[in-house]
Amino acid sequence: MFILIVGCKDYLQIDPQGALTQASFPTSSSDALQATNAVYAGVRNWYYNSGGYPILDIMSDDAYKGSNTNDQLTTVGAYDNFTFNTTGDGLDRWWATLYQGIKWANVVVEKVSVIPMDTILRNRYVGEARFLRGLFYFDGPRLGRGT
Repeated sequence: MFILIVGCKDYLQIDPQGALTQASFPTSSSDALQATNAVYAGVRNWYYNSGGYPILDIMSDDAYKGSNTNDQLTTVGAYDNFTFNTTGDGLDRWWATLYQGIKWANVVVEKVSVIPMDTILRNRYVGEARFLRGLFYFDGPRLGRGT
C-alpha cells in the first residue's frame, strides 16, 4: 500500500483578511477617526450604562431599592444589603466594558499620536481619547489605582 501526501505551503499561509490588528490599524487620518469613534462605543454600551447602577447608586444611597419588597430583590437587593458576591448580575460585564473602553482609548493615544495628519485634528482625537479614558477610570471605583 502506498500513500502520498502532498501539500502546498503557499496555499496554507494565507494572511487573515477582514480583521484589524494594532499592527495595521490605525495608520491613516480616516483610521484615526474610526478608532476615536470606537472609544465612544464603550460609553454607548448597555453594560457601561447599567452596570454601575448597583454599585454607584444603590450602595452609595444615591438610589433606594424601595417599592415592593420583592421588586428587583434578586438583582439589587444584595447590593442594598452589602451581601453581593463576584457572581452577581452584570458586574463582570460592567468591568469588562470599562476595561475595553480604556484599551480602545490607549490605542488611540498611542497610535494616532504618530500618524502624519493635520496636527489640530490629531490633537483633538488624542484629547478625546484621553478624556474618555479618564471617564472610564472615574466610573470604575478604584480601577487601576492599586487598591
